[in-house]
Order: sequence, then structure tokens, then C-alpha cells
Amino acid sequence: MTANRLVTIYSRALAIGGSIALGAALIVDPRWTGQPLELLGLLIAAVLLRAGQVPLSKYSYLTQTGLVALAGSLVVGAPATALALAGGVLGADWLWQKKMFLAALVNVGELIPALFFFCLAYFVISRLLFYFALIIRGKLEQDERLLILRYECIGYGATVIATGIVVGTVSYWPPLAWVFVAAALGALGLLFKHTLEEAIAAEELNKIHAMEAVITSNISLEDSFARIERLAHRLVDWGDFRIYRRQEGTLRLAYRGQIGRAQRGEPTPDTAAVREHVTRTGESVVIHDVTHDKRIADAPLAVQSLVMVPLKFGDHVIGTLELEHHKRKVYRGKDVITIN
Repeated sequence: MTANRLVTIYSRALAIGGSIALGAALIVDPRWTGQPLELLGLLIAAVLLRAGQVPLSKYSYLTQTGLVALAGSLVVGAPATALALAGGVLGADWLWQKKMFLAALVNVGELIPALFFFCLAYFVISRLLFYFALIIRGKLEQDERLLILRYECIGYGATVIATGIVVGTVSYWPPLAWVFVAAALGALGLLFKHTLEEAIAAEELNKIHAMEAVITSNISLEDSFARIERLAHRLVDWGDFRIYRRQEGTLRLAYRGQIGRAQRGEPTPDTAAVREHVTRTGESVVIHDVTHDKRIADAPLAVQSLVMVPLKFGDHVIGTLELEHHKRKVYRGKDVITIN
């Protein structure tokens, strides 16, 4: 059995198994039917915490949904918490971030089985379910694994501390105090999220500076482009990777990535006008849905997202870097900043 086939079976098992576990929990323990306000509060918290994820690498991210899972299970009960988590993950992934419904359902399946355990067991089981497919396919390099482990432990430590504060507040303080504690926790959570993002960005910037030192040394232009491609592929995904360079007044293809979809034809002629616009204005262009964008009329179905960023030497634009993807709305603001 191939790794891709195993991952497909695993994903379907998570989607189906998580839905069955959720349904069984709701049937066996119907207390959730009398907890509409608690359920609404947990649902809102789950959506916000799930949407405010911190990217660790191209394939992994860190969320604080464990706070909802642990505190909700202890204070409200597992059935209501499981239902709120399922709704929060579906709402954040499918409706907010526009992921495929099946992918959102798989993410629900990663969280629900782990709800039957607490604290360390919840952390280990939920994160193992999340990273299993990446480990099987060999998507994570050694330094990425160390980075993920480090920040997962930091994030989970913050989750346990926040859970203790929430449970203690609900158990021993009057409802009026809950509002002030929630506001303080929210502010601290945003500060914690920003700190993690800055720390991760600093580590990635160090890698880029190290690569710049190698690229500016005495190596060929082709080798420099290949090194840029390998570094970029650790940060963002694509179906085609192209670098255009201005030569004799025209933009010519200087490098086409070795990593990408199997059958890549010539870029659609409509991209030439967009490319000229990028070099003329010096501003990036991101097309989230190529099939419905008037600037690109004849793109193949394998191209659904397109991003072009200018390559600059000082204040002069000397070319463009272009990425294509087969999914819509893949490249967001943070991705464009990373590419730049």
C-alpha cells in the first residue's frame, strides 16, 4: 500500500469516525439540549480560536482550540463541547477560510476522538492524529520537526494555564467577574499569538538570510534559482514556479521550477499583460479565482490561483516570480509577504 493510499484511507476514517463518535456522544448524553447558552459561547470561542491559527510551516499550524476542549469538558460537559468544537471547526475551516468541506470534516475527526481524554492524553492524541499524514508522506524535514515540537509544547503549556484560569473563574467567582477575566484572557491570547508569529517569522528570516549568503557567493544563476525554489517550497505550495527576467527590454523565462505538477504546458498568453503590469507598477498581483477573473481568459483548469510578485534590485524591477496552484484562494496576505 502506498503512502498516498494510506493517507486517503486515514482521512476518510477520521471524517467518518469523528462524525460517528460525535453522534454517539450526543445520543448517549442528552444534557447538551438544555445548555443553549453554554453551547453558543463554546461555539463562538471555537470559531475564533480555530480561525486565529499560527502557521508553523507550509503544512502545519498551531491553534488554541484545546482551551475550548479542556475547559468546556470540565465546566459544561463533553457532549456540548464536542458539538461546539465540531461546529467551530466546520465554521472556521469551511465557511471562513474556504477550505473544502471534506477537509474540514477530517479536521473535526481529529478533535472529537481526543475529547474522550484529558490534559496530556488530549494533547498527544489530537496532535498525533494531525501530524500522522505528514509523517507518513515524509513532508516534514528534521529542522521543521524540531520547530513544530518546540512551539506545540509552548502552545499546549499556554492552553493548560488558560484552562486552569477558566475553570477556576467559573467555579469560584461570580458571573460578573467572568466578563473581566474573559477580556483579560483575550488580550493576553492576542499578545501570545503575535509573539509566536514574530518568533516564527524571525526563524524563517534567519533561514532566508543564510540562503542569501549562499546565493550571493560564487555560484551559477541556475543554481541560485534552484536554491531559492527549495527554500520557497518549504514555506508555500504551488503547481508551477516561474522566474521571469527582463532582458533587452522584454521579459523572458529565466527559470522554471523542478517541483510542480506533472504536466505543465506553456503559461497562458494572458499572463503576459499581468506580468507587464507587475513590472510597471512594482506591485504584487494575486488572483484568487482564475476561472472568474477577466484578466486571464484561457487558463487551464489546473490553474485556479495565481500570484505574481516583482523581483527588485534596489528601486528597479528586474523581473517577476510567479506561482500557480490548482486550488482557489490558496495565497493569502501572509503568503504574499513570505514570497516577497
